Amino acid sequence: DRAAREARPGSAIRVHAGTYAGGQYIEDLRGTNAAPIWIGGAAGESAPVLSGGGEGLHLVRPAWVVVHDLEVEGASGNGINADDGGAYGDPDAAAHLLIQRVAVHDIGGDGNQDCLKLSGVNDVVIFDSAFARCGGNRSGSGIDMVGVHTAVIARSRFQEHSGNAIQAKGGSAGIEIRWNRM
Repeated sequence: DRAAREARPGSAIRVHAGTYAGGQYIEDLRGTNAAPIWIGGAAGESAPVLSGGGEGLHLVRPAWVVVHDLEVEGASGNGINADDGGAYGDPDAAAHLLIQRVAVHDIGGDGNQDCLKLSGVNDVVIFDSAFARCGGNRSGSGIDMVGVHTAVIARSRFQEHSGNAIQAKGGSAGIEIRWNRM
């Protein structure tokens, strides 16, 4: 929490190998084009695990953020959630998000819980990640997007979802889905 509060453009929040409590809620983590903020595992170590909580990791109004080398498991809601915090009219409220080498699995229960939930995020790239066993009652998605504009989802794996691998709805546009295994 402290590292996220103190992060400035160009900061790298490194999480060492181990298991940590899920339920991490981070608002206004905002880098720049020239100096994004990195949040993820430490180089040369096993990916840290965020386990449990309502959501493993929730980013509200992130901009120019790279989420990398993390594992999220056992959250009762969504695994990773990124949204615009209700700032629907601001295209920069949540923008320029890169998610790479992330594993999200065993999320939710009998409802509509997703491995990765994106709402109102613009310019997203997701690659080399794995999403498995999210949600229940045929409604959970590997990636669920609402109002997402300009996204690429590539080279990722989707397994054993109750609903679907990838869902783009609610005005989402410009979504490229390629080179994935579902």
